[in-house]
Amino acid sequence: MSGAPPLVQVEDIQKYFPLTRSLSETIRRHAKLAIRAVDGVSFVVRPGETVGLIGESGSGKTTLGWLIARLHEPTAGRILFEGQDVAHLQGSKLRAWRRNVQVVFQDPVGSLDPRMRVWEIVSEPIRAQESGLRKAELRRRVAELLPTVGLMPEILDQYPHEFSGGGRQRISLARALSLHPKLIVLDEPTSALDVAVQAQILNRLVALQSEYGFAYLLITHNVSAVKYVADRVAVLYLGKLAEVGTVREVLEHPTHPYTKALMAALPVPDVRRRRARYRISGEIPTLIRPPPGCRFATRCPFVIDRCRVEEPLLRSIGKDPTHLAACHRAEEVVDIAPETLMAMEGSGAPSPIAPGKELVGTTAT
Repeated sequence: MSGAPPLVQVEDIQKYFPLTRSLSETIRRHAKLAIRAVDGVSFVVRPGETVGLIGESGSGKTTLGWLIARLHEPTAGRILFEGQDVAHLQGSKLRAWRRNVQVVFQDPVGSLDPRMRVWEIVSEPIRAQESGLRKAELRRRVAELLPTVGLMPEILDQYPHEFSGGGRQRISLARALSLHPKLIVLDEPTSALDVAVQAQILNRLVALQSEYGFAYLLITHNVSAVKYVADRVAVLYLGKLAEVGTVREVLEHPTHPYTKALMAALPVPDVRRRRARYRISGEIPTLIRPPPGCRFATRCPFVIDRCRVEEPLLRSIGKDPTHLAACHRAEEVVDIAPETLMAMEGSGAPSPIAPGKELVGTTAT
């Protein structure tokens, strides 16, 4: 799989959301300002693999997923799907291409029309792509599809409100599978479900991928889900990629200080380890006027003057050439474990942080 040509290749993709005139003038009179939700992101998804996309709320994960699914029009950059640039497809060409990429949305309640029956919801993509099909044929195809997601054909005439959260998410998954896509964007597919149902949905996703061979882009806060489902993981911070690599390399040996912070924030059962954990502090930059240099500089415990003026580029770190991180000091912090992270003094020598103390950069503002 690692040597296969990319299914999706994103090149320097950007998405800026212009501010309304009134808000823009409030911030700066007569200025044309925009929220830079995704700002120059590049990565690939190969056939049959799962790429996990993680980061804090507001980091741009969902926007990036929607760009790849062409639910948003990109401001700049290219989206290559099997070598074809689809970033600006329109009309019938976009409609025909859409069968290749489907989305499972975070909220199954909001994404399922309460006035439609199950067979109508699941067959909606089929009707959009294949005109002239009769009702009996649509019902037959939906009835054959439902068991693949763990639902019985007897529910064809039921409505979404008659199902639990897990049942509604299975309906969403069936709708995404109806056109046999090559890529499915999973936008927080288990966030609204209890733990037992989460496990069932994840197991179903793994089984379906093994059977049909499509790729996933898994957008989630659930690092455990990424460990279980994904092959590679990308860490996003304020519209920029901080780290990319295999799940094992990134989650077990994080290099970027932000990734280390995410790993250290995970709940652990050991009380002694909880005492040794830390919290990053400092102001989160605005996406309207992001500062020059590294966007994590205002919160980073390893920040130096170079970080504030020069933006770090993704580069290979360590022995694995596919493990990339965007940090000027990656080699200095790579071996520091997240749960025992140390602050770097001005001299560059590490000094331990007292257990339970907030971690504040020595030169951060």
